[in-house]
Amino acid sequence: MRSRSVLSIAAICAMLALSVAAGGCSQEITGDTVRANLTPELQSLAHTSEQNKNRVAITIDTNTRSIWDDVLNLLLLDRPARLNRYPMR
Repeated sequence: MRSRSVLSIAAICAMLALSVAAGGCSQEITGDTVRANLTPELQSLAHTSEQNKNRVAITIDTNTRSIWDDVLNLLLLDRPARLNRYPMR
């Protein structure tokens, strides 16, 4: 009885695999469709659209965080003045 159920499950799996293999691709792939878009996943020369979005987000984040360093340097608040000959403690 047990071997019969295993055999029927194996037969069902085999029929399912054959039906998927017989169906093949739903879209025909020709040379013209491949030449029309050689790298469909790439947006630029070496990056996908998600990689480009991540790079832009990192750049904007870094630039906005570095603005505060620039403001402190402009207002001369980044370090104490060194005009006195005696060390300040």
